[in-house]
Amino acid sequence: MEQNLADIAALISHARSQLYPGASATVVRGGSYAGASSAWMRRAYPQLVDAAIAQSPPVTAFLAFSEYDTSNLVALSSPDYRCAHTQARIASALTALLSSHPHELAALFGAPHDVTTDIGVTDFAYALGDSVASAVQYGRKHILCDALERLYHLETMGQSGGTGDEQVKSTQLTGDGKDDSWYLAQVFANYTADAWGPSYFAGCFYNSTCMRDATHGAVAQPARSWYWLKCTELGYLQSAPSSGLSSRPLQLTVDSLLSQCKYIFGDDAPLLTPAKVAAFNAKIGGGTVGGTSRIFEINYSDDPWKMATTVAAVQRQSWPLTIHQPFMLLTCDGCGHCGSGVPENKTEAIMRQTIAALADWGIRV
Repeated sequence: MEQNLADIAALISHARSQLYPGASATVVRGGSYAGASSAWMRRAYPQLVDAAIAQSPPVTAFLAFSEYDTSNLVALSSPDYRCAHTQARIASALTALLSSHPHELAALFGAPHDVTTDIGVTDFAYALGDSVASAVQYGRKHILCDALERLYHLETMGQSGGTGDEQVKSTQLTGDGKDDSWYLAQVFANYTADAWGPSYFAGCFYNSTCMRDATHGAVAQPARSWYWLKCTELGYLQSAPSSGLSSRPLQLTVDSLLSQCKYIFGDDAPLLTPAKVAAFNAKIGGGTVGGTSRIFEINYSDDPWKMATTVAAVQRQSWPLTIHQPFMLLTCDGCGHCGSGVPENKTEAIMRQTIAALADWGIRV
């Protein structure tokens, strides 16, 4: 991560001295990881970067990032709470079936995963979780909720053991000797196939063996690099919540995801630790970015990555921003990561605000 920032700094220095010696200001801009990098660049290299425009920037590193899953369920609760409740029941069913009938469940989804190993279970569970997360994150939660609407009439059962986890009762709704869990799984399998296509589970991203062996080429450049960044520097391991409702199988724990990292990169890989996360946040990331001027941070209400931006601090009545650092949280159904799903008129309004913020800082575009 710090090497990335140093590379950007070197590029800026070269461009300012060799290509654009008359430039009056340098503005870095990006979304998602690039948005976080933009904010970090303004903090780490203020002598080179005059301002930053950061969309959906996960500036705070996490080892366990269960807030990502919780945010998705909150997004699914609007405009109809039954979508979130139904997805929580489906996740509970998938958790149970992945434990008791992993082969049959994989076959139901047409997934070629070897679920006889812990890594195979983790890969499959990860793909199941992303089938929900991708819809919410990219402004398409309506396709999931539309698919689940047929289940809204099913009776929501009570809680068990005081854990707050929603349970799925066997009610023989399918009429073929299978219980309600299989019915819920089938509906979710149909949605996944319709939403993401027949090759969804066959991709390298949800295959740790493929990710381990793809050290060169198209897979290694974006996907394996992202795994390395997650596993060794920043985390964001999207585990299921340890209690309460979840939108993903509970097999996705921090330990299982770290085991996945170890499997991909080997026993000698410098895997992430809580101490490494704390050190990074103290030095560059975390809420400390909020004390840096001339950063315009733009976030979106349905985006689960907002939980790694300064939004979490703001919503907990801690306001780390300054009068010189504008902050925006656009709230609307379907407003997802980096503006995915945002109506065009709202996108145009954000652009006007961006230009206005730069003008306030004396930067003309």
